[in-house]
Amino acid sequence: MANSVDVARELLKLANKDGKSLTNMQLQKLVYIAHGLHLAYHDKPLLDEEVSAWKHGPVIPKVYYAFKQYLNTAIDTQTEGSPQLGFSSDEIDSIRGAYDNFAKFNGWTLRNITHKEGSPWWKVWYDRKGRETFNAIIPNSVIKEHYLTIKETGKATIL
Repeated sequence: MANSVDVARELLKLANKDGKSLTNMQLQKLVYIAHGLHLAYHDKPLLDEEVSAWKHGPVIPKVYYAFKQYLNTAIDTQTEGSPQLGFSSDEIDSIRGAYDNFAKFNGWTLRNITHKEGSPWWKVWYDRKGRETFNAIIPNSVIKEHYLTIKETGKATIL
């Protein structure tokens, strides 16, 4: 399993190579999507920590706090895009898959995609009485099930 901040830095490195920038919200969602893809395609977690349900979608707290100083501005990809550890080829495939397919979307679009009814975030955010459940953990089993459906149908629009 990979450290979530290193996964984020790998995504920033990819963005830097493409001459693009990412915000903290984009980064949060891309790390989450890479984790979901890894669960579906490799049957194991990418991240060494849990994903939380926050108001604006799935969040990996360590990643949020590592880059929160950028707020909603572009993260400095040259400074921040240096992972400390290496990745397996399967891990790189998952990270690259998230980047190639979703980095084109801004943070709010990614937020809306991960907020859709039936998404893993949605399933844990609302309790049985429809109340919001702040900081609930999104189980890997729920994330995996969701991404397996995407894998089987080939439709990422149901993210």
